[in-house]
Amino acid sequence: MIPTLLAATYDDFKDIAAANDDPITDVANAVHYLASTNDLTDPDLNQLLYFLASYKYYAPAMTDAEASK
Repeated sequence: MIPTLLAATYDDFKDIAAANDDPITDVANAVHYLASTNDLTDPDLNQLLYFLASYKYYAPAMTDAEASK
C-alpha cells in the first residue's frame, strides 16, 4: 500500500482512504519508521502526512487500536 500512496496524487487519496482495504496500519507503521530516521524533510513522510489529512475526511471511523498507533 505504501508505494501506491507515495505515487498517488492528492485527488487519489479519497479513493484510497475509502477503500475496503484500510491502509491506516501500514501508513502508521511507515510514518513511525520515517520519523525515527529524524529527517523531517523526507518527501515520503510529507506525502504520508498529506494522506492522513485527507484520511480523516474519507475513511470510516478508526478503531481505538488504529487511533492509538
